[in-house]
Amino acid sequence: MLKLGGLRLQVLPDLTPSRALMWGTIVAVWAVGGAAMRVSKSMGIESVADVQSRFNQALSPMAARCRQAFSPYRRIIVAPGENGGKMDELAFALRVALR
Repeated sequence: MLKLGGLRLQVLPDLTPSRALMWGTIVAVWAVGGAAMRVSKSMGIESVADVQSRFNQALSPMAARCRQAFSPYRRIIVAPGENGGKMDELAFALRVALR
């Protein structure tokens, strides 16, 4: 309730779980849309065609640093079939993560 000049006004209806979920969804969609707009403007993205080149340009230095940091662990990874079983699963997981 809101009091305005001695009158009690009901601005919003009582908040029920379904209404709370609805308003939470609306706020979440609005926030994600605003964040996407802000990121696209700060990266200079004007169309969908610009997305891949801009993201490659922004993320390639980080990918190179990660590749360099994890390169000593590439020697530990064995080829599938050499040890069998769980080592093959670990090797596959690490191989996928380090590519």
